[in-house]
Amino acid sequence: MKMAMNLDTDRKYIFIAGCGRSGTTLMRRLMKCFDDTYVYDEHEKPFTFFAELTVPQRVLVVKRTAGCWSSLYALPKQIELIYCVRHPFDTLTSKLSPNKEGYHIEPERWLSEFHGLERLEQSQPEREIIFVRYEDLVAAPDRVQQEIASAYALSIRYHFSKNPHNPKGIYNRSIRKWETMPEVREYLKNTVKMFLPELSAFCKRFRYESPDDMF
Repeated sequence: MKMAMNLDTDRKYIFIAGCGRSGTTLMRRLMKCFDDTYVYDEHEKPFTFFAELTVPQRVLVVKRTAGCWSSLYALPKQIELIYCVRHPFDTLTSKLSPNKEGYHIEPERWLSEFHGLERLEQSQPEREIIFVRYEDLVAAPDRVQQEIASAYALSIRYHFSKNPHNPKGIYNRSIRKWETMPEVREYLKNTVKMFLPELSAFCKRFRYESPDDMF
């Protein structure tokens, strides 16, 4: 599949992707901290939405929809990609709110996202992707921001740690809850068996401890 898009060569287009609950929303907020940057935050959109934006800023940022993994391999080369990753156990046991029943990301969604990334890399082996680990984003937000600024030649308006668009602040209390919560560990133990090879490959690549040794 080829995407014919009329994009301005004088502009920079940045697409934020990654599995749900992996830091994509936090990354979208970070991108608001740069000068001359427009971040579309009303809804999630496919990358084709860039062609509809008529704002004056030089840098345009859009965050993916839940189903964008299926067409990620066709991302036009002019569009840069920031891909958010997180320890799979935290992703699979994250909730949108503490009072909500069940977990937000089903194993099938996680697998689809991972395979979507693999397909992109197979179809565009020359593409440069900035991978951002959720754990780094919450532990050292300003360092991550500086790395992105350097990669894309962006000017920092204010540090992400002081971001007024993130009034709740940045916290890491959602990291590794599965280690101390028996019910969460039991859920994972019964769930990960079906796709352990993919989990192991993901963890090895993004510097997470192997899931084979965690139970």
